[in-house]
Amino acid sequence: TDTLFVRPLGKYLSACGSPAGSHGAEGIAASTDWDVAFTAYDENFSAPWVGDVTEVSRTQAGHVRVQGGLVIMNYAKPETVRHFLGAWEAAYKYILLAEQGELGEPAARLAGAILKAFKGPNQAGFAVMLSSYDDQKLADLLGWGRCRVCRESVEVDVGGAD
Repeated sequence: TDTLFVRPLGKYLSACGSPAGSHGAEGIAASTDWDVAFTAYDENFSAPWVGDVTEVSRTQAGHVRVQGGLVIMNYAKPETVRHFLGAWEAAYKYILLAEQGELGEPAARLAGAILKAFKGPNQAGFAVMLSSYDDQKLADLLGWGRCRVCRESVEVDVGGAD
């Protein structure tokens, strides 16, 4: 996968060459307002291969497309990272099981729509987790032109489906 950074990532990285101890016991990352960061293709997305940004960035339902190709985790909080990875795996499994019809019709509809819209289980897993397994929350969190996760840190419950 090719990666092109068009916005600064410094907010998510500790200072190079600085020992963690020089910023407190856990370093810069311990004092941040985020645990996991990932990329999202909003209306400001730009890349040399993009003509119409909406063709690659917006889902048919009008959501910003999230990506699983670049995920930055705050390792100053190892338990949170382990919880996130477990929840991401659970969301992935939920989508696959629901798509196969093993979790009932409502779950199959949700999983099928999200999987199709977000073009893959990693991205769909992010969408499911961001919405706390409630697709009605996606418009607020990932709505085209008003994407909250594109502008601010957002706290979500990634615990899993009921």
